[in-house]
Amino acid sequence: PMLMMSMMLDTTVKNAKNNNNKGGVCGIVLAPTRELAIQIERELTLLVTCVASSASLKQQQQVKVVAVYGGVDRQDQMDWLCSSKKKSRLVRATPGRLVDLIREQRVQKALSNNAVRMVVLDEADRLATCSDMAQQVDEILKVILVSPSPSTTSTVVTTRVCLYSATYP
Repeated sequence: PMLMMSMMLDTTVKNAKNNNNKGGVCGIVLAPTRELAIQIERELTLLVTCVASSASLKQQQQVKVVAVYGGVDRQDQMDWLCSSKKKSRLVRATPGRLVDLIREQRVQKALSNNAVRMVVLDEADRLATCSDMAQQVDEILKVILVSPSPSTTSTVVTTRVCLYSATYP
């Protein structure tokens, strides 16, 4: 998990420095359970604190870890995802709650704005073998990986999708 987190953080810090301070969701970690998502949030927050201070990021380039899972106020989560503050955000989420939020137009727009550079599927084997979660992951990726329309002048960003599992045979 630390390798995955450091790769994601590296991508996000580079995005914070090179994105003209636009902010937005730069990376998403999907985990099958709330408990794993909370553990990932703790580790990512610690890593963000260390790397951001050593990378000498300006205040407006700071990285924020955003939690998205069930049992927490939906409105707060939508506000975090769609914040207009110029901070790059790393989202760690459970697929069910993220799909629930993606159905809201403003969240869908925030995730499909061509800023998400990395999606990590942690415990990918569990995400793939549970049919509900597999469908949810598919729905999330469709929103994130949508191509911009030809009429837009935005630059196409490559999104890396990484799959990790400690138990895959």
